Amino acid sequence: MIVPTGRVLRSLVRLCCRYPVSTVALALALAILAVPVTLWNLRFEASALHLLPPGQAYVSRYREYSRDFGELDEIIIVVRGRTPEESKAYAARLVRELRAGPVAFNHLAYRVTLPDLDGRALLYLPKAALEELREGIFDHQDFIESFAATPGLVTLLEAVNRQLAVGFVSRVNCISGMLFGCACSFNADRA
Repeated sequence: MIVPTGRVLRSLVRLCCRYPVSTVALALALAILAVPVTLWNLRFEASALHLLPPGQAYVSRYREYSRDFGELDEIIIVVRGRTPEESKAYAARLVRELRAGPVAFNHLAYRVTLPDLDGRALLYLPKAALEELREGIFDHQDFIESFAATPGLVTLLEAVNRQLAVGFVSRVNCISGMLFGCACSFNADRA
């Protein structure tokens, strides 16, 4: 038993073998017609972003990330100078040099405003500042956990009152220790 597709293919091969000149002429005509159709409709898509399925949540998140931070094949150069003017001058000179270089870049941006970093500013902090922030969170962990457990104005005011009391007692203990010659391990920045 032959499948219907097999029958169709067998009859097509018989037809092509019976009229070989017509078959080659038809193939050439279709190839000639395909060239302009290909030139008008076929595009090369360099960005992988356009090849992803539209409407998916992960694609929209990736588009947002790409808009904020650029494509994955881009690099970001951070310039830090003594003054903002010095940094801008260096960045402008770097962009001129990169544009004049042998590699062609699609996009060169060297002026980023602070609103562009909304929600992502922590990514650009130095390690020491992040460690200090972490220590501050650990120091106030009881305050954060009590407020997170039962959020509200009363809980907030009670927790602030408790933090102020701890800070006041620490300072009083330190002052009395200095007056009476006892050692004091008070850190004024953390109380």
